[in-house]
Amino acid sequence: MKKIVFIASSLIIISGCSRYICPEEYELEDNKCIMLLEKEPEPRESCETNYELKDGQCIRETIYNAISETSCPQGYVIIGNECSYYNVVTAERTTSCPEGFNFALESGSFTQRSTRWCEGSHPGCTEGINCWRRIQATVICESCPSGYTQNSTSCICERNNRRPITRSYRCNEGNRLSGNECIKQGIKEPFIRDTCSDGYNLNSSGKTCIRREEIPATRGN
Repeated sequence: MKKIVFIASSLIIISGCSRYICPEEYELEDNKCIMLLEKEPEPRESCETNYELKDGQCIRETIYNAISETSCPQGYVIIGNECSYYNVVTAERTTSCPEGFNFALESGSFTQRSTRWCEGSHPGCTEGINCWRRIQATVICESCPSGYTQNSTSCICERNNRRPITRSYRCNEGNRLSGNECIKQGIKEPFIRDTCSDGYNLNSSGKTCIRREEIPATRGN
């Protein structure tokens, strides 16, 4: 048999030979003392889902990969993963004529004036008229400057200058670059709604903030 006894400021429930006591303003529920605290909600600026309130505005940030661009210094071209620029110079060259020949600069060959060459019935020569005999000149290339390599078929010296590729990033207009990523911001105006302080929950009517406090009941004799 249970007895409920109210003494001063405490609620006492007697069950058989045991009793449970709660402080004033608490109610006993399953051997626990429960008190519901109520307060009015506060109007606050709020944002839609996925938006964050910052400086009076609702902000949503979307991150995507920035547009990657590569470039080289002026005059360089991209070859593979490098910037390349070919320097070309002409090596000094010398010629030496066999005995009896002179070098003809305009034709790049050695020439020899000879009457014997036209003896007989050689095409293009008339008996007794001096003709020019030509043989191909052999050009001797001097060594290339330091750092250059000679082309195997000419006196051209080549040097391939290499530099790292310059890589830069950019975003679509109106977006902010952060490293190699772009940040796109969506902005909306906040709206006002009733909210509760931490630890409180808005009740079903939406007009009261409630917090449930729970402490163990005291077991008496």
